[in-house]
Amino acid sequence: MKIAIISHALVQEVCQNRWKLLAEEYGHEVHLIVPKLWISTWFGNKTVFEANEVHNHNFHVHTLPTTSTSRWDRYFFLSFDAKLRSIKPDIIYIIHEESIWVHHQIYLYRKLWAPDAKIIFFSIEFI
Repeated sequence: MKIAIISHALVQEVCQNRWKLLAEEYGHEVHLIVPKLWISTWFGNKTVFEANEVHNHNFHVHTLPTTSTSRWDRYFFLSFDAKLRSIKPDIIYIIHEESIWVHHQIYLYRKLWAPDAKIIFFSIEFI
């Protein structure tokens, strides 16, 4: 089973570890799609994350440039359609807040390049 997991939070290697374990322990082909560069400004602290490509057996981290490197709610992935077409996932798991722009991009390209993929959406947004 091929699983594509999409989130800007996964630029951190520590956040990637659970998905690497899923690939290693259960044999699923796991593809993380993350921004190549992300700037976090939580609580006034500025932290710059630069993700690295990883291709290790059935665990992959794909880094893509984005239209913004710090606006979690307003960014798109560049070359996302080509990446989704090459992965051809069975499941697309999205870890974002509901109002984020990249969701529209994911839904559009899923219809074109992975029409049979199931979408799972998870949000930690508080009201």
